[in-house]
Amino acid sequence: MTDTPRDPDPYRILDELDSLQRSLSGAQRQIDRSEQLETLGTLAGMIAHEVRNIASKIVGAAQLADRNAGDPVRVRELSERIVRLGLHAGRVAETILAAADEPIPGDCLLIEVHRRAMDALPSEARARFDDAGLPADLRAAIDPDALERVLVNLYLNAWRAVGGSGGAGRVTVSAKPPRCRSEHGCPRSACSARNIQFSVRDDGPGIHPEIAETVFQPWRRGDSETRHGGHGLGLALCRHLIEAAGGSIRFAPTAGQGAEVIVEIPAFGPPAHARVA
Repeated sequence: MTDTPRDPDPYRILDELDSLQRSLSGAQRQIDRSEQLETLGTLAGMIAHEVRNIASKIVGAAQLADRNAGDPVRVRELSERIVRLGLHAGRVAETILAAADEPIPGDCLLIEVHRRAMDALPSEARARFDDAGLPADLRAAIDPDALERVLVNLYLNAWRAVGGSGGAGRVTVSAKPPRCRSEHGCPRSACSARNIQFSVRDDGPGIHPEIAETVFQPWRRGDSETRHGGHGLGLALCRHLIEAAGGSIRFAPTAGQGAEVIVEIPAFGPPAHARVA
């Protein structure tokens, strides 16, 4: 005798669906928590990366002050530098955290931030830079502390790529003004032609196209970072801060030797010599 199929119990099905929904919700909460912890860990790593660099300058200034204890003027200068660096470290940490939640507003003169970034480099590094192609009147819509951290990381990477202290290569820094005039009326967020195009190019060994994008991901190290003990956070920090300002960063294809990083930063107001494409 053949068993007659029974109708499914709708209450049992509803119970199973409720149980499945609870399981899925619990799994989603675990995934969300894991992603939040990963993001928090990355942000903490970025802050540690930057504050460590600033702390090394604070230690150096304190050691110089100790060696110049008999020169009150020099000690005062170094003490003031230590205070500025300490305050700067706090602003850097706040900027990195703020960039995780919302766009960072700002206004800065590009040439001034470039000079601050150059001052943060070792003297032997500064001698290898050519910045003659950097206009003096470009204003960028980004927090100056955020842009300074980006430029310091890019400049150090480029310097290391051309051999660091023992090398002889060159690094070229340049910028192009926006190609769009403000009177065209296009929304800033919808017009890439309103961006300043900032370039850092070195004549080092270059970067393989297959990893040119991955090195902007957290904890991914390029060749220069691997050789110099980097943690793979410098370029990730650059992207984090630039994208928070509405810009972009990428490696540009290069014909032959060398590497070029292009940073597009929204312009703050129409520059004096803006040109139409």
